[in-house]
Amino acid sequence: MSKSFPLSQPRFEALLYRRSPFTWFLFRELEWWANEGENLIATITLDAIDDDYAYVVLGRDETGVFRGVANMVSFETQDAAREAMLAKMAELSASGDQEFPQGDNNKKKHEILVPSVPEEKLNPNFQILATSVAYSPAQGIVKELSFAFTDLDGNYRKDFQTTGFDGRLWELYLYAAFYEQRFHIDDQHSVPDFIIERGELKIAIEAVTVNPTPDSTPPTPKTPAEELELCQDYMPIKWGSPLFSKLQKRYWEKEQVKGIPLVFAIHDFHGPGSMVWSLPALSDCVFGIRCGEDGKDYPVDFYNYGEKKNIPAGFFRQPDAENISAVIASNEATLTKFNRMGKIAGFGNPDVFIARAGAALDLETNECGEYRSLTEIGKVTEIWSAGLWVFHNPNAKIPLPLEAFPNAINVFLDESGQRNYRSTQRFHVLRSVSQVIAPSASE
Repeated sequence: MSKSFPLSQPRFEALLYRRSPFTWFLFRELEWWANEGENLIATITLDAIDDDYAYVVLGRDETGVFRGVANMVSFETQDAAREAMLAKMAELSASGDQEFPQGDNNKKKHEILVPSVPEEKLNPNFQILATSVAYSPAQGIVKELSFAFTDLDGNYRKDFQTTGFDGRLWELYLYAAFYEQRFHIDDQHSVPDFIIERGELKIAIEAVTVNPTPDSTPPTPKTPAEELELCQDYMPIKWGSPLFSKLQKRYWEKEQVKGIPLVFAIHDFHGPGSMVWSLPALSDCVFGIRCGEDGKDYPVDFYNYGEKKNIPAGFFRQPDAENISAVIASNEATLTKFNRMGKIAGFGNPDVFIARAGAALDLETNECGEYRSLTEIGKVTEIWSAGLWVFHNPNAKIPLPLEAFPNAINVFLDESGQRNYRSTQRFHVLRSVSQVIAPSASE
């Protein structure tokens, strides 16, 4: 008889990126289980209203997504629910079925790690993700996310494997972060990239990236002073260009976007490791301000760098920008982020070692300090939405509520034009690098 084994909560969560967010409000999960092949998983729950116990068993359908295949409610004790659940798991495992189709699906399995183009066309970062033992934790969690993620435009897999790897990884990160924050993610519209809902709140989100300039080598700062210098004019121009290009698309005129907040979500990939140092300039870029020597914010009208002269500052001040409710950003949509999250969920080679170091902000004291952590299986040391920043447009026709993304750092201007910060989380990692060590082939 097939046995079942307890799962960690992070592992269970990582296998279920397609569940309805309403389930979190209906009951509290107490235990998590899987059969030997992990094509069946289960949870024991406590009903929030009736105060009794239940179990749900889920099996993979033909697209790889876990869906409910058996459940029973109204157990008086947790032990009774567990005993019945284990019996049902054994019964379903004994059938020999590896998939549990439900007859309502015409989609194919979204296998984005299986190459669909010749090897010479594969993106180098994709090849690292798909083949490296060091990134085997990332492989596991990307695979699970891709099963749940709906490819609305039909180009995701090819883009992810070739010229669009960075942008598509950013979209996958956003999907995970929105899911984690209990949003229902619409899969009916390919434009904009996301329409998400939680309760009465509905938000349209278009993803965009800062990309390398063709035939140009981006500057690589070697000291904090060089980083600060590049954040004065160079990076605000780099951030502003793709935001302004997206503004010309006039997404707010789309029927599915009318009457709800419209948000641009942006990530920097313009140079090797540029996301580590470039994010502070985005705040200056969108608000059109700069921090003076006295610690106060002052308006900036133009940016100048190299041949780019008199570039208007303040994205939120530009014509039509009042239709953009906020700009979301992160510097964490990287392979190392997916590797850490995959490690926490127990994917990949268990001997992969990941250490992280950087700087973190304490919002209570407004001070920065060193940050260090080790990523371990089953121990939640970070979440997807850590590292998210939300810059709120003070001129927005439809403001984005501050509570929309409570785990993020929400940045807004007060009446005097000074930046303010709000988050339910006290500590936020501002920048970091990860050291990844994989076991050798001989071990």
